[in-house]
Amino acid sequence: MFTTTLTPGTPFQSVTWKFGPENIFRFFGSNLTEPEYEGRITFFMSTGSLELRNLALTDRGDYSVDMFIAEAPPQSGITRLDVYDETLVQITDGGSTLTIINVTRYDQGPFSCRVSNPVSQVTSAPLTLLIIYYGPENTILTISQTKEHHQEGSDIVLSCSADSNPPAQFQWFLDGDLLSDGPELKLMNVQINQSGSYSCQAFNDKTLRYETSPPASISVLKKVSGTSVTSPSNLPIEGNSFRLICDAAGSVFTRKWRKGVLDLTLTVNMTLNNNNRELSFSSLNKEDKGDYSCIISNPLSSEEAKYSMIVNYGPETVQITGPSQIHFGGTFKLTCSAASVPTAKYTWVLNTGAIVNSAVIYRNNTELCDCGNYYCEARNDITGRRSSAVHELTVTHEPEPGPGRSTLKTGSKKWK
Repeated sequence: MFTTTLTPGTPFQSVTWKFGPENIFRFFGSNLTEPEYEGRITFFMSTGSLELRNLALTDRGDYSVDMFIAEAPPQSGITRLDVYDETLVQITDGGSTLTIINVTRYDQGPFSCRVSNPVSQVTSAPLTLLIIYYGPENTILTISQTKEHHQEGSDIVLSCSADSNPPAQFQWFLDGDLLSDGPELKLMNVQINQSGSYSCQAFNDKTLRYETSPPASISVLKKVSGTSVTSPSNLPIEGNSFRLICDAAGSVFTRKWRKGVLDLTLTVNMTLNNNNRELSFSSLNKEDKGDYSCIISNPLSSEEAKYSMIVNYGPETVQITGPSQIHFGGTFKLTCSAASVPTAKYTWVLNTGAIVNSAVIYRNNTELCDCGNYYCEARNDITGRRSSAVHELTVTHEPEPGPGRSTLKTGSKKWK
């Protein structure tokens, strides 16, 4: 109990109790007890006194109080609290034997003995030194760099400490496997395979006791590098399946896909597999063309790679443009076209059986034999697909007027 000298009922405005420099309780209209003292403190409003319960050796020290009283100067006070272990001491054999029961580390120290009779007394010099062996206790592992993740190649120093007499000996473990001895473990130029759960074990060769620290996790990562988007499939062709693979060197935590400048929205023909490493198309559409990018990242770095997809298709919708009827001796041009990526190649089969590799056929001085069906085939060397169309051409002839001649001849020949 810390009792103040205030008269009961003194109208104070605030009261602050401290242990050393730290607040432990404050009254300012309401009570505020620090979390570590909850359930151990009772405050008395009449005098501002404080009761502290369940004492421990760590409560030993200086306590102070500051009070602000209405219409009066502030008041303060300080006192010292000593906390002692409950040690049992017995003196037997007429005082010649001192027995300490339940020895603690606080019993350590020099002892002296005073011997006397009615005419004299002698006190021994304090040469008897009682050394108490204890521990290890409170074994703690600390890391020089408190980071969630460490970059490969950096240096990390782990230290181990414990309360122990004599000083403890230490051993280090990684995921339960013994590493080395000593109070420090230096991980110089640390590598990914040194990631894991580290712990240190303290040993006292007098008490023969062991204690292991709480484990500390160390995560070592490589920066992301060499990010690429590639395809193990053949060329992208409309209607075929297709895959894009996003990979990188280093420690990969996340993969994020984009199309153009926007995050990728999956359509019915798309799936992401293997932790977003693979973007699969079950059947490519023309609309799937575009610039795809993949961003790979970890807590240390990130990189982006792009893939420009051209969807190959066709040929389809083959068309032949040009006249269907031409006068004898005239000129005509037939043009073959098709929707195709890449651009289709064209082959004509003429009514004469001749083959022309061109998208356009051009004729001067048309003759009657030029009439008939003109067959055009478009082909795409990437898709391996072909498509064709047929155009019928009629040739008409108007000869000079004269006796016995008809006024019009028309040549029209169909062939397969």
